[in-house]
Amino acid sequence: HGIVHRDLKPANVMIGAQDRVKVLDFGLAKLRESASASADATMLPAREITGEGRIVGTVAYMSPEQAEGKPVDARSDVFSLGVVLYEMASGTPPFTGDTSLSILSAILRDSPTPLTDLNPVLPRELSRIVRRCLAKDPDRRYQSAKDLRNDLDELKQSSLSGELQAASPVQAAPASRWRAATAILTIVTIGALAAIGWLLWRGPAAGRQTATPAMTFNQLTLQPGVALDPSLSPDGKWVVYVNRESGNPDIYLQSTTGQTAINLTKDSPDADTMPAFSPDGDSIAFRSEREGGGLFVMGRTGDAVRRLTRNGFQPAWFPDGRHIVFASHEASVMEGRSGDVSELWIIEAGGGEPRRLFEGDAVQPRVSPKGRRIAFWALPVDAARKSYTTANRDIWTISADGTNPVRVTTAEANDWNPVWSPDGRWLYFLSNRSGSMNLWRTAIDETSGATSGQPQPLTVPSPYIRHFSMSADGRLGAYATWQVTNNVARVALDSRSASVQGPMEPLTSGPREFALLDLSPDGQQLVLVTSQRSQEDLYLMGANGGGLHQLTKDPARDRWPRWLPDGRHILFYSDRGGFFDIWTIDRDGSGLHQLTTSNGRYYPTPAPDGSKVAASSIVTWNIYIYDARDFAKLPETLPPFPEEWRQGTLVVSGWSPDGRELLGTTSAGPWAFSLDTRKYRRPPVTPGAGWFPDGRRLMLGRQGRLFIADWLSGESRQIFALPGETINSPRLNADGSYVYFNHGSASGDIWMVRFDEAKR
Repeated sequence: HGIVHRDLKPANVMIGAQDRVKVLDFGLAKLRESASASADATMLPAREITGEGRIVGTVAYMSPEQAEGKPVDARSDVFSLGVVLYEMASGTPPFTGDTSLSILSAILRDSPTPLTDLNPVLPRELSRIVRRCLAKDPDRRYQSAKDLRNDLDELKQSSLSGELQAASPVQAAPASRWRAATAILTIVTIGALAAIGWLLWRGPAAGRQTATPAMTFNQLTLQPGVALDPSLSPDGKWVVYVNRESGNPDIYLQSTTGQTAINLTKDSPDADTMPAFSPDGDSIAFRSEREGGGLFVMGRTGDAVRRLTRNGFQPAWFPDGRHIVFASHEASVMEGRSGDVSELWIIEAGGGEPRRLFEGDAVQPRVSPKGRRIAFWALPVDAARKSYTTANRDIWTISADGTNPVRVTTAEANDWNPVWSPDGRWLYFLSNRSGSMNLWRTAIDETSGATSGQPQPLTVPSPYIRHFSMSADGRLGAYATWQVTNNVARVALDSRSASVQGPMEPLTSGPREFALLDLSPDGQQLVLVTSQRSQEDLYLMGANGGGLHQLTKDPARDRWPRWLPDGRHILFYSDRGGFFDIWTIDRDGSGLHQLTTSNGRYYPTPAPDGSKVAASSIVTWNIYIYDARDFAKLPETLPPFPEEWRQGTLVVSGWSPDGRELLGTTSAGPWAFSLDTRKYRRPPVTPGAGWFPDGRRLMLGRQGRLFIADWLSGESRQIFALPGETINSPRLNADGSYVYFNHGSASGDIWMVRFDEAKR
């Protein structure tokens, strides 16, 4: 009827005879001028009791735009209804605070704890529906209550049919028990709704967790380049970090109250990263690629450099300063981490032989203040299947002797970078559970590793942060901001001379990151995927940049889309089945279908004639070739991948145009496998999918430049450049008249955060 209620809350929703729902109290409602306008349309100026610019309504149930006194439309009521649904499902409001002002701040700033964290037997779909209702941006919410109603109806039907699945490994109740529990919960909740609303006005509820600390922020680094990996000295007076300003990563030392940075590793021609201050602040452990690579230790001013190990990453000191724990594999970039399982090792800080501490997957270790437990993050591995059991990154702790692993986080999110508070009562970590990568903490017992309560968001003013560190007294923290742009463009080519014709044509723009692309066989459409730093979904777009629309839209991680030669189907790999496996979808978004159930298949790449599909296992280092017409058939397993090339991730990136060689890369470099000789070789250039029609030349993207390379000789020449940016994933259309590519840039600075001591 064109009415925006503006005060939806439990106290204004009553259940009458025959369970009929009635909405009461329209004292703050507004009415569209045109009652015949679409219910989905944005509200026009309205006749109302109170003027725009004033905050009206009940604080705990307001939408963000209502809390800021901005004009509201039907989507504001959707947000309020989402708050009510969250409260009914969990027994607690999503946004809390000690005062009305603090509740308003939480609505504008914080993201609520996922419902499945509060009640593991709730279905993931309900959590997703409510999360969409509570989106800060009205454009990200349900655009009408009708759409919300439809999703709830589908959830109800799934529940009644027995298709419903619980959100966690907790044993799900039978459908009848679930419906009974739901009925009881609803009856109890309805009786308590008015009381809950009253308690929200009266003050903090009983048992509420410790208030989050007050925080103030300031930017520390101002010089060019990308600054990452900060480590605070125990006294909080110094910070070391990595900057790539010169093109070679170096470690810099800077006062937390100054602006002058000192390059501690300027004499090293190799990358120096991952610095970690010792407990006394006099030494710095770090990773270096010098002399074959390994862990090193130097004085605080860069003097007295000595080797500690010949391998290892992310060193962390024990509080006694006598031992260092480290991971066997790198994990400086959380989203892209894959490949071999990483173990924890320990070594005396003075030198000696390292010994293995923990065989399960573990990276970025941090030792608790009393040295009782070690926190780390991991990708859980199924040892029997030799595959990762989930794409989620989770926080764990183990005893200092490498035993008694305890899981800290289990949310549908990526959690990493654990940091102990100085008193051992909190474990800080980074997580994207709120939709962006930000700072969180959870209460923990340092002796047992047991956690209590729900994780608390400690939101910092950045859409994405990396590498948090804390001083010994807990008053100061340091973190790196990380801002990335990645868009799609094209340039016209003269295929005969392989020269650029005209300027670059941007096809996408703005903050959304499109990480990969593939061009349809007819050259009319691009398939895109959003970055791993956001929700990973597939999109289609016209080759001229128009008609962008979304193919998948759910919490699953959809990656590496590749067109099949028929131009009607798209291959990709996804964890929507529990493990990463190969899926297909039609170009119109229908026909979503799982092709493999091998619990770990990555980088599906179709042969030029479409008869075969190659894929890899990044855990076992195997390469498989499937019959594209029958994925149920046992795939061909290629000969073992060379041991000396097993570095990083095994990527299958393409085929030679004649289909006789399979091509790919690892961190050790490019590789090719001949289906004729059954042998691997090192090709002269990095293979890709940007082949010219002659089948010999190909397009390469490297460090902000496009090159034409000869596949046989390896000779190359630059044809295009974007200074200060990166270029990757070049694709050529069939006649070689256009090259499409991703381009982007990254920036990062070190910021300081001061925690209010009284509330910390």
